[in-house]
Amino acid sequence: MSAWPEYGDEYEKMKKKKMDELVSLAAEVVPELADPRFVEVKEGYTPRTMEKYTLNRGGVVYGFDMTAGQFDKIPVCTPVDNVFIASNWTKVSHGYGGCQINGWMAARLVMDREGIE
Repeated sequence: MSAWPEYGDEYEKMKKKKMDELVSLAAEVVPELADPRFVEVKEGYTPRTMEKYTLNRGGVVYGFDMTAGQFDKIPVCTPVDNVFIASNWTKVSHGYGGCQINGWMAARLVMDREGIE
């Protein structure tokens, strides 16, 4: 995260530059993205954004390291009735995809308990 300036003008300038670079790369595949008429909203996030909203040190996106010793992370079920944990810190994997699967697992546990298919 040290590559990112503190919040302020320099930070905003760098964030805009990086977003523009990413849009340019994507426009090589979807040319319409380069035309502002076709883009209503453009939003980006940085490690500073991640740290601000998730409190993950250094703005890491994935949570814990995904090493062999850490594969069996926090379970979705808890010892407290009707309390489940679904996040990038829980069982399946880290990152957004893992978070989605963990959310599905928690929902499935509730649905199974309630007899919902």
